[in-house]
Amino acid sequence: MSPTLSPFGYSSVSPTQNAVTLEPTMQNHTMAPSLPVDQSKFEITLFRVGGNNKFDDAFNQAKLRWEQVVKGDLTDQAIVTNPAFDWFGGEWEDLQVNIPIDDVLIGYEFTEIDGEGGILGMAGPKYARVKQESGSITTISGYVACDVTCLHVKTTFIL
Repeated sequence: MSPTLSPFGYSSVSPTQNAVTLEPTMQNHTMAPSLPVDQSKFEITLFRVGGNNKFDDAFNQAKLRWEQVVKGDLTDQAIVTNPAFDWFGGEWEDLQVNIPIDDVLIGYEFTEIDGEGGILGMAGPKYARVKQESGSITTISGYVACDVTCLHVKTTFIL
């Protein structure tokens, strides 16, 4: 039995961090460049929403590290035939992302959440693979929202 797509709500968690240069794909949105894919390797595709690219290197470093740590390959996901489909479940207004995924798609943005000293970020899954026979669940797509004010304050003290 093949995995089925399952939409998720979202939950709050703390955000995470060989830099890869991002190439623009649409105004104020970027995706990591397409590289030859090793089908046995775990692959993460990053998709930045908005124009703030100050912390892209940190996200790319985290992406590369997680790709080293996680072993194996997940079932690839093709473009969904429904023209209204969005891998981020409408998380971002006026943005619809429907691309093939090998293995996980993470959308992220730097935005105002609650200002300095409050919530650093929120993250959660949007769609998952669910194997009915084993009950295993693996994320297909998810989002990360970071409070730009908190990140600015924290990086000012670190630098």
